[in-house]
Amino acid sequence: MRVWTLQPISFYQALLSEKIVYCKPELSYYLQNDEWDLRESYDWMALQMQKRIGPAPPGIKYPLWGWHTTYGKHQKPDLRRKEFREHVCQGQLLCLECSVPDSQILLSDELAWYAVINHTLYLPENEYSCSAYFNWMALPNKEKDRVMRESWEKIFQINKPCEFIQATFWCLSPENIQAVWPIKRRSQ
Repeated sequence: MRVWTLQPISFYQALLSEKIVYCKPELSYYLQNDEWDLRESYDWMALQMQKRIGPAPPGIKYPLWGWHTTYGKHQKPDLRRKEFREHVCQGQLLCLECSVPDSQILLSDELAWYAVINHTLYLPENEYSCSAYFNWMALPNKEKDRVMRESWEKIFQINKPCEFIQATFWCLSPENIQAVWPIKRRSQ
């Protein structure tokens, strides 16, 4: 499967020298920044990956992230768009086109992923109703948490059109890389 990931140049250099790269939590902005501490969400996604595609290789806790689809198209992200030019990263950023076996990737609806990040009930637009939300709010906390977490399973139902489909995978090796593009940052 072809996917794209944005990574700092140091990640790519490590890939070439170490022959395998994976998420290093101590280097992840989203796992180290108090404003964006996503450990609980990443733990949940890692658990989903274990259940759906198999356990992580030894020493790997969190997945790498990329895109399968952006703006409804399975193609390289438009790197001129603001969200890619201003991606959180120090230094030069690269877009890596990767070919990863389908069995090693978990796809999910990126916009629905925000229910997990925000720790709230996921109600897709076509199923949304005020009564469903208020019924959920009226549940005891333990039951509310169970129902909420069950609702998150819907982010993996991408058989409907999705504007953004994210891809998570445990690691990359040089053989996975098909192409590399530098991203022109706003400050460049």
